[in-house]
Amino acid sequence: METAAGIEAMVLASGHVSAEEITELERVSSAQLDAARAGHFEEVRSLLGTRQHLFERLRGRTVRPGDLEPVLACDAETIMVLRAQIRRVEEALARLDTGGRALVGYAVRAVTSPGFFDDVG
Repeated sequence: METAAGIEAMVLASGHVSAEEITELERVSSAQLDAARAGHFEEVRSLLGTRQHLFERLRGRTVRPGDLEPVLACDAETIMVLRAQIRRVEEALARLDTGGRALVGYAVRAVTSPGFFDDVG
C-alpha cells in the first residue's frame, strides 16, 4: 500500500491537482466569505493574496470536472456580499454628502444673513 506522500507525488507528477490542494482552496474561499460577511476587509484582501499564491501553484495542471464547484460557489457568494457592502458604503457617503451640503448652506446663510440665528433659534 502506498503512503499519502507517495500518492501526492504521483498526483503531482501526473499534472493533476490533488484533493488536498482543492481542500485548501475551499478552506481559503470559505474563510474569505466569512471575513467578508463580518466586514473584515483587510482579512479578505490578505486571503485574496493567499488564493493567488495557491492558484499560481496550480497553474498548468489539470483539475477534474466539478472539483472547483464549491470554490466557485463560495466566490460567487463572497462577491455578492462585497457588492452589498459597497452599496451600503456608497449610500452612507451619499447621506454624508447631503448632510455636508446642508451644513454648508446653513453656514453660508449664517454669515450672509444677520437674522439667520433668530430664525433658527
